[in-house]
Amino acid sequence: MKRVYWLLPLLLQIYLASGNGQTNPPTPGKSVSSASVLPPAKSSEAVDSLLGAAYRTNVLAASPGPYHFLASFQTFDLEGKSKGDGTIERWVASDGRSKTITHFGNHTVTNFKDQDKNLYTDDGYVGSITSYYAAGFLDYPALQWFGANRRKLQTSSASVQGEVLDCGAYQAWIRPPGYAPMPMQDYCVSQATGNIALQELQNFIIRYEDYRPFLKQAIARTITASKGAHVRCRIKIDLLDQAVLDEAQITPPPDASPASPEPKIWATEGNETTPVSTPRIFPPNHLAALHARGVAEIFILISRTGSVIDTEPLRSSSDDIEKFAIQMVRTWHYKPILRNGKPLEVITLVHLPLQF
Repeated sequence: MKRVYWLLPLLLQIYLASGNGQTNPPTPGKSVSSASVLPPAKSSEAVDSLLGAAYRTNVLAASPGPYHFLASFQTFDLEGKSKGDGTIERWVASDGRSKTITHFGNHTVTNFKDQDKNLYTDDGYVGSITSYYAAGFLDYPALQWFGANRRKLQTSSASVQGEVLDCGAYQAWIRPPGYAPMPMQDYCVSQATGNIALQELQNFIIRYEDYRPFLKQAIARTITASKGAHVRCRIKIDLLDQAVLDEAQITPPPDASPASPEPKIWATEGNETTPVSTPRIFPPNHLAALHARGVAEIFILISRTGSVIDTEPLRSSSDDIEKFAIQMVRTWHYKPILRNGKPLEVITLVHLPLQF
């Protein structure tokens, strides 16, 4: 039996980037009610302007502060089972400094940020891929580089749950030759409110709802991220006010580290994410008998000790190939990845052409 497995690590930047097993919110352009008569799509310049305005009025990161929020989140696997709950609490000072405390499972990590400088304290933080995504879903409901690639912006109109949306799709990431093109990233604004209503990033669809005013903005208090027919992450902003911390509380302690316990894909070298151990496992008989071949792309979370502790499929040729690829990468082991001498968790994407 001929079996060839080879790996080409691809480092991607995650921007990132709602009840168990409930139906996914509709996808832009695929959820139009037959009774709806949609207006024609606006020009790329008009949609680009709408998205830019929505970013300035919907996103807390666009506010000069001070502000404070406490958000709770739930995560689920592809079968709708719980993958753990957590909270994210952040204080942002008027000078831009911030302190963010994330709880997930039984672990805690605190991030102190001053402009572009980040320092961390943690208890040996152990997250999951979806728990890291939760912060991205909360922090980045819209692109921050409006005006870029305007000529490549593809516009459309859509109807989602009776709400008419203006949508713009960007090709945000360009992949190397031999890889399938990355999906367009869709951002949709409600025509009725001007608020961001829907976002599609790679293989997730994020729905923003329950908008309420805060500091001359409209902030979504409920965010759901779905994949296929399943809710994968549900976020709720439970508290939003202008509470401030005193100088001692927002200043990093002396033992804070510049090494992030969060995945820093863009700071990871290719040779760092080459597994040192790849035990051989045998494919299911039906794949072997068919001499099946295909491709799977799987996000993996590498622990501080080098083991693979979580996986998240991006795309695959078939469900069977995807299941086998996940089973295979779960057995891999890596040399611990260090930043400033400190091991950290790392998410990377593995590209697996498989032949049995």
